[in-house]
Amino acid sequence: MFGQLETIKELVSRGSNINAKDCDGWTPLHFAIHLEKKDTVELLLELGAAHMETKKGETPLDFALSKEEFYTKRVQRSIQQNLKTGAEIHCDKQWLASLSRTMEKAIIDGDTKISLIFALSRNEVSANIVDTLVEHGASFRGTTCARHTCGNFKRHGIRHFSDYTSDNSSSSSSSSSSDSDDNTKYRQYAWPSFGSTSLDMLMWEDDLFEKISTWLCSVPEEDMIWLIENSIAVHVAVDRGSLKALQVLLSHAAKIGDGLHRNLAYELVNRTGWHSGPYVASPLQDAVDACNLELVRLLLEYGAEVDKKTIAKGTALHQAANQESIELAQLLLEHGASLASRDYNRGFTPLEEAVQSGNTEMVNLFLDRGASVRYPQYADTCLVCDSTETAVLMLKSGIPLQTIGRYGVPLWAPACLKIRLATFIFNSDYGHAIASEVNAPKLWQILSYAYYVGERGRVRRFLRLLCRRSGHGSIQDMTESDGKENERSYGVLCLFADLGLVEEAKLLLDLGCNIEFEGASTGTALMAAAHGGRLDVVKMLVYAGARIWYEKDGLGRSAIVAAKDFPEIVRHRQQTKINRDKTVVIKMGSIFSKTAPKAPATVATDTIIPLNPNDDTALNRGIVMGFMMRFDNVLNPERLHSSLTKLLGREGWRKLGARLRLNSQKKLEYHVPELYNSERPAIAYSHQTYDCSIKYDPLASRLPKATSRPAVIGTPPEKFQDLMRRSDGPKSMQDYIYRDEPQLSLHIVSFDDATLVSLTWLHTLWDGIGRQELLTAWTAILEGRDDDVKVFHGFDTDPLAELGKDTAEPFVLADQRLSVWGLARIVLQYIWDILRHPFEESRIACIPAAYIETLKKKVNQELSEQSTGQEKLFASEGDIVTAVIGRLWSQHLPANTNKPIVLGNVINIRPALAQDILPEKTAFISNATSLILTTITAEDLWTRPLSYTAAAIRRSIREQGTRAQIEARKALEKKHSAAFFGDKNMHQILLSNWGKARFFETDFSSAVVEPHLVSVAQPHKLGRPSLILNANYVSGFPLRFAGPIIGKDLDGNIWWGGMLRTGLWDRIAQTLEDQGWYLVTK
Repeated sequence: MFGQLETIKELVSRGSNINAKDCDGWTPLHFAIHLEKKDTVELLLELGAAHMETKKGETPLDFALSKEEFYTKRVQRSIQQNLKTGAEIHCDKQWLASLSRTMEKAIIDGDTKISLIFALSRNEVSANIVDTLVEHGASFRGTTCARHTCGNFKRHGIRHFSDYTSDNSSSSSSSSSSDSDDNTKYRQYAWPSFGSTSLDMLMWEDDLFEKISTWLCSVPEEDMIWLIENSIAVHVAVDRGSLKALQVLLSHAAKIGDGLHRNLAYELVNRTGWHSGPYVASPLQDAVDACNLELVRLLLEYGAEVDKKTIAKGTALHQAANQESIELAQLLLEHGASLASRDYNRGFTPLEEAVQSGNTEMVNLFLDRGASVRYPQYADTCLVCDSTETAVLMLKSGIPLQTIGRYGVPLWAPACLKIRLATFIFNSDYGHAIASEVNAPKLWQILSYAYYVGERGRVRRFLRLLCRRSGHGSIQDMTESDGKENERSYGVLCLFADLGLVEEAKLLLDLGCNIEFEGASTGTALMAAAHGGRLDVVKMLVYAGARIWYEKDGLGRSAIVAAKDFPEIVRHRQQTKINRDKTVVIKMGSIFSKTAPKAPATVATDTIIPLNPNDDTALNRGIVMGFMMRFDNVLNPERLHSSLTKLLGREGWRKLGARLRLNSQKKLEYHVPELYNSERPAIAYSHQTYDCSIKYDPLASRLPKATSRPAVIGTPPEKFQDLMRRSDGPKSMQDYIYRDEPQLSLHIVSFDDATLVSLTWLHTLWDGIGRQELLTAWTAILEGRDDDVKVFHGFDTDPLAELGKDTAEPFVLADQRLSVWGLARIVLQYIWDILRHPFEESRIACIPAAYIETLKKKVNQELSEQSTGQEKLFASEGDIVTAVIGRLWSQHLPANTNKPIVLGNVINIRPALAQDILPEKTAFISNATSLILTTITAEDLWTRPLSYTAAAIRRSIREQGTRAQIEARKALEKKHSAAFFGDKNMHQILLSNWGKARFFETDFSSAVVEPHLVSVAQPHKLGRPSLILNANYVSGFPLRFAGPIIGKDLDGNIWWGGMLRTGLWDRIAQTLEDQGWYLVTK
């Protein structure tokens, strides 16, 4: 069963029983469907596998119904073929669905109750059959089982199977067409998991309303009450638009209720159901969503609570505010709907909802009915003024545009992004009042907001407009604010300098801003630009006369010192001269006269290949990755260098030595040299030798070592950059574009008893598995196994280009795709976190082998105890480590809240595409990943057992990691340029698990110098890394709460790390030390 397909064929050809059963009665076909092995299912059915029962009476079709649609359709097709060809069925009629078998037995036994449930579940209900069953005493009381809910009956077509038993089968083509139509028609309906009552099923049949009235009258009162109490029939009727059937039901329920002094109709129309959690809704809200005026009127007539609120939707009037139907809102208002009610989600009133939706007619209606949203200026509202139309409606509704919205900026802040909106606001009656309230701290926040979500040119136009309309005598009143006691200074010129906005800084200088104003924590604008590595701004400010050094409060401030982390600013030796007044004149060499960089000329013989879209992303462009392997052996550096060079000289593999260039469309492309030589080598190679033991080197001796208990290593990985790269190695994409720099750098540091081997590359080159493919091929060349090197796949083509064009199912998280404003909110939250906590730091941590093994046993023991049925719950080592990191990286959040924590796992998609797009026996060296998201609340993360989170992570991987789901997600990403999923309030943690790449198993033993002299105490460690370290240079947004699970070393210790804002790593270290591992993993 678990072997290759060829093995199964061979076993069957030699007489093995393809229908052999295990102790539970499972056949190979049962196992293949349960484990979701598509190829195996296909093969077994082709070889004649029978549709047999397990000891519990489950057929392969029963198993298929709970899996993805492929398995259900494939098993159904096999059944049809068996019936049409008269093929032998090994178990009499066992191909029937479980409900069909139950129906057959019920008819034989005269059980009319089950027969009636079955009759009502058919796609086309026969009134005559129902009448006959009712006449013979059939009861409407009862529900379907959880698996075979009404929605499943309709979707999977029980009629299709039962019709074959009555010899009324149609042609294959018509049957197939019918199935397709049914699937299309009913796929959107998701029924509750607890089963459906006959009352729910009746609401599907609006055309039979007269018959329904007769049938309901035949139901005994006790049974009718039971049905009402256990039914969501009103939701079904609203969803189906069954007005007449619902009218019959409510009328009948009201009559019964009158005799019992109980308002049964009221109970029905106000029952929430259908969905769970924040998406729960009342029938009235569903009817408003459907914009069905008649249904709304009927529900209100029978007492639907007009102001009932839900978490996600507010009241019915909130929903009506988003609709075009004025009559709908008028009807709700006539029945007492409140205009003052605020929803739970954003705190909006119906009027604010209408304003935000831009619904002018609705705003006028609400204002005519007395709606008011006047509140204090600092109300912290979720409203967004994103258009002139919205601004008009806000002003008309009495909403002050100076009101502070989320992230501390006023409602008019989006005017920074839209010049028409800004012009309208500052030319309005309120324009002068708005501009007069702007001061430096407010402008600092507003312009930061504009910079991160808008276009730079718009910031300049907005600033000019604000200056013209402000009424101030000088722009300095708005852009400069001296810090008082316990306050800080704000200088917008310093902000622009820190952000690298040259033109904006020039504009402020033109408007009269003081170039020497200390408006940043680092000092003047020049100090801010130097500290941030903003070379262009530094040059502009120096040309404009900014002081490079000055003294304040007895201390000197120097742009040279501020730029110490940016060698390109202080590359040339500074010449200094100190006069008697202690004024320092520093000439920063030719750096300030340096012209704009130009890319090297294109070489005519180079092969030019555009980068794949999966490689050429903003994120990948901004990360220069460093990867160090420490070997506790002396390796021959020339053997390592020559073998890697030889690999990159092979057909296809030479692409890895390409140079990067930007084309005229600002897209990256590879320029692959025809031949590599000393002038244009395949890799950038450098080697350093230290004639001492590694333990005596001041820097290398501080490299992380495994700990005896879970702990955070104190030294940040970035401190070891000098051991990982040559001094002039690339640190940004520009270094690759404007120099003839190979994509791959190899830096080797040799000690008397150890060797450090490091690779550097831009993230556009590959992902973790691509790196593994290189190391595997490199090892093969090193060992002389050239024939074992895989064929390079996708040299000048993009194999993933067609991915997402043929989707078999919707993406499971499609309904969680963030809207533009939801995404903007996430970005602004991120920006706000950066503004409040401007610095970050990385660390590496270790979980010893004994701790991880104990934890694995504990977690899987808990899951085993929770398992029910055939499917056993399980969590992998990676799932468990991810759950632990999720706790540690969210401990700064309140643990008793429902704040969503989204754990993102980057997965390799090559295995899912191995059958066609990315053949298994080839090397696809590129970025081929997808992101698996697991959402869990902060409260559940900390109060539930760790096994709960680990199981949730495993479930997400199973659901989202299939080929169909990868295709579906890719389709959404192609359709929407910003396809992000989750909750707008989420705290996201992003992890890349390198465990499957098995970097610690890299075997460079063939390069060990004098291996016979090496200790044989641990021969399995010869030529294998004892430590792996990554340290990156990141441009653009800092990657906070993100990092790799590096993997398991040869002693079984797990290594992981990442980037967090400053202080959190120390807090995590303190947690592990004070509270202990047990409290973190309980």
